[in-house]
Amino acid sequence: MAFVVHAPGTAFEGFVRAAAAAAAEGEPSMGQVLDVAARNGIELLGTVPTTAVPA
Repeated sequence: MAFVVHAPGTAFEGFVRAAAAAAAEGEPSMGQVLDVAARNGIELLGTVPTTAVPA
């Protein structure tokens, strides 16, 4: 579970637009995603788990 707030939303908008542009050229690598995030002032703390965590 995550609770995320983007205020102001301009950094997130820049990230989404740049990530979409990268994805239009093919599946981006995690390195590319981390670079796009950093250029937009966003720090990603980890990858999304591939399996569900038991409650």
